[in-house]
Amino acid sequence: MTQMIVLCGGRGVRLNPATEVIPKALIHVAGKPIIQHIVEIYSKKGIKDYIFCIGYKGDKIIDFFHANKINFNGLNFDFVDSGEEASMLERIYQGFNKIDDEAIITYGDTINPNLNFDKLLEEHRTKNSGLTLVKAKIMNPFGILNYDDSGRVLTFKEKPVYDYYIGTFVSNNQIMKKYVTSDLRQAKDAIGLIKFFDDVIARGNAYVHSYEGKQLTFNTELERGSVESDIIEFYTLNEAENGR
Repeated sequence: MTQMIVLCGGRGVRLNPATEVIPKALIHVAGKPIIQHIVEIYSKKGIKDYIFCIGYKGDKIIDFFHANKINFNGLNFDFVDSGEEASMLERIYQGFNKIDDEAIITYGDTINPNLNFDKLLEEHRTKNSGLTLVKAKIMNPFGILNYDDSGRVLTFKEKPVYDYYIGTFVSNNQIMKKYVTSDLRQAKDAIGLIKFFDDVIARGNAYVHSYEGKQLTFNTELERGSVESDIIEFYTLNEAENGR
């Protein structure tokens, strides 16, 4: 059974004052906490086992799922509390203590609703990958300059399209134990996670999975409003396609 680690331990300071009361994962979008949308959308795609890596106000996330368990029949939830100050890699590493072998890791403020998890895992296994990063083509909103040491402009690209990592990846226990050191786990914020990526990539054991579809994520109140519109549109289109 496919297991998913969901990172939801951060403070979400850019969403203050709302996150002074509740964790970011419980911020409402289109009438529901973002974490509920994640579970509801992904469970329909076959993800039944979830490990929530909590920290800041993590007790409120536990309380939410316990209070609403009737809405999540057939799903399995577990929680790993690494504390409020833990790095992203530390949370993931401790989350893997609950994992049988491989897991999909994602952020608790991000939904890629059109992601095909079966294809993602098939590619990961077929290539015997240690790390599979989900990427999407995204237009840079700015013009990009390339120039020499004197400041002479060599090239200019207006809003180029690049491949971006979009907050979801696959890895396994063996890779975590091989590459994740104590020093990496103690590195602040995402520094250790980035170094972990770099180390696996340097050894030729990382691949990408291409995603085409909506990318729903937010860090500010303005972005939350935009994501709310996108989620409503996603549900509306989904219902229309299913003839409801």
